[in-house]
Formats: sequence, structure tokens, C-alpha cells
Amino acid sequence: MTLMRNKTLAIFGIVSYLLSVYASQTDTEGTSTAPVYIVILSGIVAFVFTVLATIRLWKFSRQISILFGGTSLIFFGMEILQVTLSPSDGTTLILIINITKVVSLLLYFYVIFLLFKIDKYQALSEQSNTEEIKNQ
Repeated sequence: MTLMRNKTLAIFGIVSYLLSVYASQTDTEGTSTAPVYIVILSGIVAFVFTVLATIRLWKFSRQISILFGGTSLIFFGMEILQVTLSPSDGTTLILIINITKVVSLLLYFYVIFLLFKIDKYQALSEQSNTEEIKNQ
């Protein structure tokens, strides 16, 4: 028995993304203006979504699951580097961080898309397997 359906998990991922956008608000000087509890909540929700989506996709597509989990870990590591090193604009590290952010964002939305469509693909797969068994 699953605690959360695939579409519910996809909606949870959308809420997680919106919460992370809200938690990243800054003023004109770049200082965070979001309350600390929102930032912490956003991190927890994003972590929970990443773990649940990775586990759920493992049965459907292991490659996407590994890619999503690995990209999330790399993105987290790059964010820590950016905060601790505070590199200046235009450096190679900033370019790598920005590329990682774009890839992570695209993969995040692809995972949400897959979670919305996974039930349809599984139903078609089960139907074709049933037809193959009947034909034998």
C-alpha cells in the first residue's frame, strides 16, 4: 500500500518548488528576507520530495531515479560551495553552479511530469502484458 499516489506526489513536488522560491526571497542587497522557519521548512519538504520521488521512480525507471537523486546531491553540494566560498561573478565555479541549477530544474520538472503520467504508462504496460499472456 502506498501512502501517496503518484499525482499527489507530483503536486507535493510543485508545492515544494513554490515553497523554495518563496524561501529564496532577498532584498536589493542580496540579504535573505524569508523567515528562518520557512527556509527550514522548504529544505525539509524538498528533501522529503526528492527521497519519495527517487524511491517511487526506482520501480518505473532506474536511470531517471539515479539521475534525479544524483543531480539533487550535486545541486546541494554546489549550493554549499557557493555559500561557503562566495565566488565572484563570472568565475568558472559560478558557471558550473548555474549549469547545475538549470539541469537540476529541468530534471525536477521532468520528474514531476513523469509522476503525473506514470499511472497511464503502468496501466498500458499491464494491459500489454495481460494480452501477451492470453496470446500464449
